[in-house]
Amino acid sequence: MRFQPLQSGALFVVLAGALTLGIACGGGDEKAVPTSTPQTGASTLLQQLDDAIDRGDVAGAMALFADDAVSEGGPQCFVTPCVGKPAIQSDIEYYATLGDVSFTACTTEASGDTANARCEVRTNGTRAAGIDRFISWRTVEAQGGMISAFRWGALDISDQQTATYWADNGAALYQQYLDSINSGDVAAAVALFADDAVFEAVPDCSPTACTGREAIEQALERQVADEVSLTSTKPELFDPFGSVTTVTDILEISASPGADRPTSASITLELVGGKIVSARWETGT
Repeated sequence: MRFQPLQSGALFVVLAGALTLGIACGGGDEKAVPTSTPQTGASTLLQQLDDAIDRGDVAGAMALFADDAVSEGGPQCFVTPCVGKPAIQSDIEYYATLGDVSFTACTTEASGDTANARCEVRTNGTRAAGIDRFISWRTVEAQGGMISAFRWGALDISDQQTATYWADNGAALYQQYLDSINSGDVAAAVALFADDAVFEAVPDCSPTACTGREAIEQALERQVADEVSLTSTKPELFDPFGSVTTVTDILEISASPGADRPTSASITLELVGGKIVSARWETGT
């Protein structure tokens, strides 16, 4: 899956789980490990997954997935989808432990073996930001009573709290970074970084990362000299679970003729206190 933003153009997030139409979801006091049968539908599996994550029950959550299931859009499965239970488990562990996630006021639209859920989500990220919750969509596909596909959907920025959380947690700062590079304004770009920030990018800061504003400034000057232009193709993900905001995107890169530059890369920014503390590029071609 490759997520498409909502019609409103929301930057996207990562989430998980859901439930049947019109029923509230949440962990409650249930402790039983969820079970499924070949007849278990997608809506029920969504509910069981939410309950397991709300409890921090990784084993219970993983018991719902088929061995060859696919998960797309989470922190560990964004650039490359996670295939198989061992890979998916890393994402579930993140949600269930580091993120301290809860899902409430969920509604689900089910069609055949697919269920799409809209839920209020509370995480360590929302708590750190002083935001009560945000709203997002998730999708589960079922086959043989197991989850065969698990996908994160777009933030609903028609909701005021969600729009505020989205804007305050990386979207605006990331856009400023792209704009400053594309306009050749090195000073504006450097001003977005923390004093001790770390910058990893080929060929400017590789194999040794550039640390500190002075080193980063030199790297950005080389980018501007090569007439580097960055085009965002997937500005869909920021990680709303932990106290450190993470923004991830996939970029198309153009540069002046003869410049030794990759043509594509994924970029991951870590943001703390309104500053970039880490920028990491992973090259494509």
